Amino acid sequence: MKPVKLTISAFGPYAEKVNIDFEKLGEKGLYLITGDTGAGKTTIFDAITFALYGEASGNVREANMFRSKYAKEDTPTYVEFTFLYQKKQYHIYRNPEYIRKREKGEGFTTQKADAVLTFPDDRTPITKSKEVTKAVIELIGIDRNQFIQIAMIAQGDFLKLLLSKTEERSKIFREIFNTKPYFLFQEKIKEEANILKQQYDDMNKNIVRYVKNICCNEKDDFYIPLSNLQSNNTIASIEEVTDLAQKIIMKQQEELTVLKNHFEEIENKLEKVNKLLGKAENISKAKKDIQRAKNILEQKQPLLYQLKQNVEMAQMQSPKIEELAVIIETENNKLTDYDELDRWNDTINQYHQNMKILKQYIENDTLKLKQIEQVLFNEKQTVNALKDIETIQSKLEAEKKELETTREIYREIFSSIKKYDTTIKQFHIAQQKYEKTASICEDKKQQLILMERAFFDEQAGILASKLQKGKKCPVCGSIEHPEIAKMTEKAPSREELENFKNDITNFEKEMSYFSINAGEIKGRVETLYQNIVVKSEKVIGKCPFSDISMIIEQKGKQSTEQINAIQCHIQQINDEIKQKISSEKSIEQNEKKQLQMTEKLQKAERDSIILQKEIENITIQIAKLKSNLKYENKKVASAKILEMKKEKSDIEQKIQQTQMEFESCTALVEQQKIAIDTLEKQISNDIELDIEQLLQKQKQLTIVKNDTQYHIDNINVQYTSNQKILYEIQKYGNEIEKIEKEYYFVKSLSDTVNGKITGKDKIMLETYIQMNYFERIIAKANVRFMIMSNGQYELKRKVDAENRVSQSGLELNVIDHYNGSERSVKTLSGGEAFKASLSLALGLSDEIQSCAGGIQIDAMFIDEGFGSLDEESLNQAINVLHHLTEGNRIIGIISHISEIKERIEKQIVVKKAMIGGSYITIEI
Repeated sequence: MKPVKLTISAFGPYAEKVNIDFEKLGEKGLYLITGDTGAGKTTIFDAITFALYGEASGNVREANMFRSKYAKEDTPTYVEFTFLYQKKQYHIYRNPEYIRKREKGEGFTTQKADAVLTFPDDRTPITKSKEVTKAVIELIGIDRNQFIQIAMIAQGDFLKLLLSKTEERSKIFREIFNTKPYFLFQEKIKEEANILKQQYDDMNKNIVRYVKNICCNEKDDFYIPLSNLQSNNTIASIEEVTDLAQKIIMKQQEELTVLKNHFEEIENKLEKVNKLLGKAENISKAKKDIQRAKNILEQKQPLLYQLKQNVEMAQMQSPKIEELAVIIETENNKLTDYDELDRWNDTINQYHQNMKILKQYIENDTLKLKQIEQVLFNEKQTVNALKDIETIQSKLEAEKKELETTREIYREIFSSIKKYDTTIKQFHIAQQKYEKTASICEDKKQQLILMERAFFDEQAGILASKLQKGKKCPVCGSIEHPEIAKMTEKAPSREELENFKNDITNFEKEMSYFSINAGEIKGRVETLYQNIVVKSEKVIGKCPFSDISMIIEQKGKQSTEQINAIQCHIQQINDEIKQKISSEKSIEQNEKKQLQMTEKLQKAERDSIILQKEIENITIQIAKLKSNLKYENKKVASAKILEMKKEKSDIEQKIQQTQMEFESCTALVEQQKIAIDTLEKQISNDIELDIEQLLQKQKQLTIVKNDTQYHIDNINVQYTSNQKILYEIQKYGNEIEKIEKEYYFVKSLSDTVNGKITGKDKIMLETYIQMNYFERIIAKANVRFMIMSNGQYELKRKVDAENRVSQSGLELNVIDHYNGSERSVKTLSGGEAFKASLSLALGLSDEIQSCAGGIQIDAMFIDEGFGSLDEESLNQAINVLHHLTEGNRIIGIISHISEIKERIEKQIVVKKAMIGGSYITIEI
C-alpha cells in the first residue's frame, strides 16, 4: 500500500482544506515531515489511519473528536485518501460524526459518520463506515492495530518494546501476533485445576462432617476409635471409616433385636392384666346401673297417675279448635278485598297529587309564554338596528390590508438599512486587517533588504579576510587592496535569511486573503445600498440616503398607529355582528319555544278535565268495598286472624304435650324394669375380682414397657442415622477418588502450561509460542543494528532466567563484539538504545508483514527519536533508512531537528497560521 494523495478538511489542527500530493515526493526514498510544535505533523498519519479504519493511530482521541476547533461553521470535516495497492488505485472518502450548521434554517445538527470506498474497476462503491473498514481489511490484509505497528514507528513505543520485561512484552506480542488463545487456554486450565481442588476440599469437608455425626454409646467398645477419628479435620482412609461405621451399625442392630423381643413379652403380660381389669370394671358398672334403675322406678311410678289425669282434661277443649278454624277461614278469604281497597286508595291519592301538579304547570307555563313573547319583541328590534353592519366591516378590512402591505415594505427597507450598517462595519474591520498586514509586510520587506545587505557584506568580509598583500583578488583581479571589507558581528545566516523570506511569504498570503475578503464585503455593501435607494423611492420619493432611515421609521410608526385604530373599530364591528347573529338565532329559537309552549298549555287543560272524571269514579268504588268489610284495614284484620290461630295452636299443643308426657313416663318405667332383670342375670355367675391389685400390676408393666420403648427409639435413631451417614460416606468416597485423580492430572497440565514446574524456568505456553516470533524479530533487527553500530552490537534473547519466581523467556540482552561481553539492553546509552529500539521496531514491522501473508506496505512513518544520536550515528541511521527505501518504498520521518533537515531535501512543512489552524507546503 502506497499513499498517492491525501486531502484533509477541518480535521485536527487543519481549519481549511489541505492537499498533500505524495507523488511530488517521488516513487521512493526518504522525506521529512517538519514544522512548528503542535502544528499537526503526526495528524497526517492519523488522517491516513482514520481514512482506512475510521480510527486514529493513537488511543487517546476518539473519532468524534476530530472536528477542528479552528474550522468555520460551514466547513465540512472529512478525509480523502487515494492509494495504490498491487498497482491499482483506490479512493476513500470518510467523515467522522460531528456537529455542523444546518443547511436550511438556523441552529445545528449532527452529521453522522460515513465513508465511501471507490474501486479502480466497475465495481459498485462500498458505503457506510463499518462496511468500508471491513472492505479495507479484506483488501490490504491487515487490521488497524497491525497497520500502525507496520507503518508507524513512534519513539516512545519502540523504546518501550526494547526495555520491557517478559510480562509486558508478552502483552504487546499477544495483540500483535494473536497469541491470546494460548493465554486463554492457560487461564482455563488453571481455573479447572482450582475448581477440582475446591471440589476435592469440599467433599473432604463433607466426609469429615458426616464422620463427626456418627452416633455410638459411650460404653460401647467402638466409642474410643470413633472419638479419635472425629477429632481429626481430615480423613486419611475412607476404608477405615466405613469399616468402623459398619461394625457400629451391626452392634446397634443386635441390641435392637434383644430389646424388641423383651418389649413383646411385656406387651403380652400387660394385655392379660388389661382383660381382667376390664371384666372387673364391667361387674362394678352393672351393679351401679341396677341400683340407678331402681331409684328411677321409685321416682316415676307416683307421677304416672297424675299425667293420665292431665291428658283427660286437655282433650275436653277439642270443640273450641273446630269453632276457631271456621272463623279463621272466613276472615282469610276477605283479606284480598283489603288489598283491593288499598290499591284504590293509593290510586285516588296519586290522582289528587297529579291534579295539583298539573294546575301548577298550567300557571307556570302561562307566565313563561308571556316572557318568550317579550324576548322576541326585543331581539327583532336589535336585528333591525344592525342591518348594514357587514358592509361597514368589509370597507374597514380592505383599508387595513392596504396599510399592512405598506408597513411591510417599510420594515423590509429598515431591515436592509440595519444589515447595511453591520456590513459597513465589517468592511472597515477587513480594511484595517488588510492595511495592518500590508504595513507589516512592507516593514518585513525593508528589513529583508537590510538583512540581505548584511548577509552579502558578511560574505565579502569573509573573502576579504583571505586576501594577501601582492596577490590578485579572486573577484576583481587587483593586487592592491586599499579598503578591505570588514565582517559584521550580527550578520544573519543563510538559514535565518530563508526563514525570514518564508515569514514574508506567509504574510503576503494573509494580506491577499484580507484584500479578497474586503473586496467581497464591499460588493455586498454596494448591493445593499442600491436595493435601499430603489425601494425607498417607491414609497417615500427621493431623499438623501442619510434621511431614509428616519423617514421610514416615522412612516412605519404612523402605519402601525392607523392599523391599530382600524383594528379597534373592526373589533367593535365584529362584536356588533356577533350580537346580530346571536339575536337572529334567539328569534328563531324563541319562536319555536312559543309554539311548543302554546301546544303544551292546551294539552294540560285537556288532561285536567279527564283526571277529574277518574277521581269521581274511584270514590264510588271505594265506598262499595268498605260496606262489606268488618275491620278498618288489612293490617288490623291480619292481626285478629293471628290471635285466633295462636289460640287454636295453644290448645292443640296442650293436648299433644300431655299425651307425650304420659307415654314417655310409661315407657321409662317399663325400660327400667327390663334393665334390672337383664343386669341381675349377667352378674349372677361371675367371680369377684380385686380392681386395686390389678391396677397396681398394670402400672408396673406399663413403666417397664415405656422404658424398653425409649431404649429402642434411642438406638433406632442412631442406627438409622448411621446407615444414612455410611451411605453418604461411601458415595463421597467413590466420587472423591475420581476427582483426586482428575485433579492431579489437570494440576500437572496447568503447572506445565503456566510455567510452574518446580526447578524449571517460569516459561508459559504462550511465552514459548511468542519466543519463536521474538527470535525471528531479533534476527531481522540485528541486520540493521549491526550496520548502525558499526558491527559492535547484536541483540540476543536472554536464555537463563534471573530467578525461578518471575516470568521469563522474552528478556533481551545485547552482545558487545568489541569486548566479547553479553549484558542487559538496559545498560545501553541513550543513542545506543535508540538505534537498538529502531532496529527492533523495523524487525517487528517486517515480521508482522510476513505473518500477514506477505503483505507489502510501501510507506512508513518514523516519529522523532533522532535527537539523541551523534553525527556518525545519525548518518548510519539515515543510511539504514535509505536502504529500506530500495525497491519502491517511501519513508516519512517526523522530526524538527536541523541536522535531519540538512540531510533530507524532500520535505512536508507544517506551519501554524496567525488566524488559527495550520497549513502545509511541500518543498522538493
